[in-house]
Amino acid sequence: MLLAEDDASVRSLTERVLSRAGYRVLSTADAETALEVLHRPRTRVDLLITDVIMPGMSGPELAAKVTAASPATKILFIAGNADGTLVRNGIAQPEKVLLEKPFSPTELARKVREILDAAAPA
Repeated sequence: MLLAEDDASVRSLTERVLSRAGYRVLSTADAETALEVLHRPRTRVDLLITDVIMPGMSGPELAAKVTAASPATKILFIAGNADGTLVRNGIAQPEKVLLEKPFSPTELARKVREILDAAAPA
C-alpha cells in the first residue's frame, strides 16, 4: 500500500500501525513522490491512502492519477477537515472512502480492511 501524508507524525503513526498489522507500506510526504514510487518497476499498490489536503497536488488529484495508471488500486482518503473537498472533486459516497482525523489505530486498521475487502466498483 502507498501512503501520501504531509504531516510527519500522522504519516509515521499510520505507517507503524499498518506495518504492525502485516501490511507493506510505502510512505511518502507528498503526492509527487507518491507518483514516483507508484511508477517504480515491479511496484504493485493495492491501496492508496492519501491526505485530502496537501501542499501542491491534492489527495483527490493524486487519486485520479493513481487510478488512471492503475485502475484496480483502491483509495482511502484521510482528512482532519475534508470540508466538502471530496464531493467537489467528484468522489461518490465520500463516507465510504474517508477516515476522519484524528483516528485510532483500531479505526485505521478496520477501515483499511473494509476497503481492501470491498468489491471493485462495477
